[in-house]
Amino acid sequence: MELPAVIELVGRVAQGHLTADELREGLRRFAGEIGAQSSELTRIELGGEEEPLWVEDCPARCTVCAEAKPQFEDIKADATVQRERLKDPANYPYAVGKHTLHQSGCKMAQAAAGTPWDDMPGRVASDMEASGLRQFAHKGYRNTGWSAQMQVMTAQEAARWTRDRTGPRGGTQYKVCRVCRPPTP
Repeated sequence: MELPAVIELVGRVAQGHLTADELREGLRRFAGEIGAQSSELTRIELGGEEEPLWVEDCPARCTVCAEAKPQFEDIKADATVQRERLKDPANYPYAVGKHTLHQSGCKMAQAAAGTPWDDMPGRVASDMEASGLRQFAHKGYRNTGWSAQMQVMTAQEAARWTRDRTGPRGGTQYKVCRVCRPPTP
């Protein structure tokens, strides 16, 4: 099966000629074919050592993923804490990215918090987690599906953050969000 065949499957679902389960099964077969065709590409050499790139059941058997899983779980746990803090803007009124201060209710901060997998159906959540682990372990990706890109703070924490990013002459080394324009803590 090639990409045009996948597009045709999606079109058949849109027309009502195929169910979502039939589409899912077709896509699984397609993924299996890709895995079989690229089995010779599952390893590369890095400085004389081989590192697995991709295997079909990577989360269960891949040593790279197994080694990265504790750090992946720590990042996921931190993201969960940040999402919980976003639900309590009275106690956590600020959010910060790399260089920008936001109000925690800002749509930019909310979007950067990502979608918790717990809110998704079981099969989708487990597939996304496995995919997230593979992408993190093999390529270092941290997407907002599992990694919060914002740190949600109390007013005191935000005041310390801004103070740490203010020069001796009063110049700031951070930006204030242009959408929510938070007051300086």
